[in-house]
Amino acid sequence: MSRDFEELIKVIETLRSSNGCPWDRKQTHDSLKTLLIEEVYELVSAIEEKDKEKIVEELGDIIIHIIFHADIGKKEKKFFIDEILQKATLKLKRRHPHIFSSEKSNLNLKEVHKQWDKIKLEENEDPLSLIKNIPNHLPSLLKSASLYSRAKKLNLIKKQTIPQKITFELKSKEEISKEEISIKLFNLVSSLEEMGLNTEEILREYNNSIIKKIT
Repeated sequence: MSRDFEELIKVIETLRSSNGCPWDRKQTHDSLKTLLIEEVYELVSAIEEKDKEKIVEELGDIIIHIIFHADIGKKEKKFFIDEILQKATLKLKRRHPHIFSSEKSNLNLKEVHKQWDKIKLEENEDPLSLIKNIPNHLPSLLKSASLYSRAKKLNLIKKQTIPQKITFELKSKEEISKEEISIKLFNLVSSLEEMGLNTEEILREYNNSIIKKIT
C-alpha cells in the first residue's frame, strides 16, 4: 500500500480510537448508509459537470467511507481492509479470464458481456441471484432498467418489442390504476434499454437543465 493510503487508514483509526472524535466513534455500518449514497451521487454530479477538482474530492470521500467501514469491521473483529482488497482483486481476475488466465483470448465487447454474465451466474448457486441482488435503494427507473436487463438474460421476461409510441390517457386517480401506470412506465424503460438509452440518466440530465433555467 502507498504511504498516502496507509496515512489515511491511520487518520481514520485515530478518529475512531478511544481518544478520537465522539461522532466518528459512534458510527456504524447502518448509520453511514445514507451518507455513502449521498457521496456517490455527489461523485456522479462532479463527473457530469466534468469538474476535475470535485471528482478528485468526491472519490476521496468515497475512499474515506470504504476505510471507515473497514475500521468498523476491524473493531467488531468481522473483517479487515486487507480482506476487502484481496477479494476485490480476486474477483476482477476471476471475471476477466481472457486477460489474467493462462489461456488469454481476444474477445470482442459482445463476447466479454456474455462471458461476464456466465461467470456471475457460476459464482452463485441460486440461478435467480442476478435478480435478488439488485440493490433495494436504486432509484425506481434505474431499478426497472436493471430488472429488465437481468431478467431478459435469464429468459425470465420477453424481450421488449420497441413500439412506435407508448401512450396512456390521464384520468382521475379514481379512474386510472397504479398498475396501469406502472406497466406503461416499465415498458418505456425497457424499450429505451433496447435502444441503448438509459432512462435514469436521460431524466437526470433533463432535471438538471430545468434547475439551471430557474436558478
